[in-house]
Amino acid sequence: MKICLLIIALIVSINSFSVAQTSLCGYVYDNKQNHIPFATVRLLQQDSTYIQGCTTDSIGKYTFANISKGNYLVSFSCIGYDSETIAATVNNDTILNAILTENTKQLGEVTVYAEPIIRLDNKLIIRPSQQQTKHSSTGYDLLYNLMIPGIDVNRSTGDVSTFNGSVTLYINGVKSTYLEVKNLRPRDVEKIEYIARPLPANMPAITQPLITLQNKKHREAMSLSMPNRQLDIQKGIITQ
Repeated sequence: MKICLLIIALIVSINSFSVAQTSLCGYVYDNKQNHIPFATVRLLQQDSTYIQGCTTDSIGKYTFANISKGNYLVSFSCIGYDSETIAATVNNDTILNAILTENTKQLGEVTVYAEPIIRLDNKLIIRPSQQQTKHSSTGYDLLYNLMIPGIDVNRSTGDVSTFNGSVTLYINGVKSTYLEVKNLRPRDVEKIEYIARPLPANMPAITQPLITLQNKKHREAMSLSMPNRQLDIQKGIITQ
């Protein structure tokens, strides 16, 4: 009899737990209703304690699965946009969309964008600003100061990771070591490419997110030695 009661109690407990779990998802847009990929979304408790995070996909969608019902804060941020925090009550499967305002400074008739960044379907291309370079001593400092969405940089250990795992670092298309990135002079970096989801057709051996730091001097050397050719870092080939 006691065994039966124990089994019933366990079943009720499991069912209650299952019922209590739900999901929160939605899309992140700009003011023109364009989807924003690579936006960082953080799920927080009401006192702003971090719970978990993710980045939006190529169509600006995010998902938090198997979360408990309750009241949360959801923080949205992305390079070039003002951050937004929205209070959310999650009862059943809940949809919460967000609109981020582009962070620009109007100077007369000239619009100066806060961050020089290009967003493509599967990657970000970022050109460091003078301020970001000025306040960086190593390659890791520069990556930290760029505040790439969803990227965590430990400048002491050289660990670079996303919410889902580690990130592989490359310099000029070649996989780099800790010392190579540490000794890289920030002022020599022309641009950084963050590929969140490597394309199997182009890079079949690479499944992790990767960051490539493009060196100015390397580009100049390539131009001198092969003036009619172009190095495609993502595909790892030289084209005419």
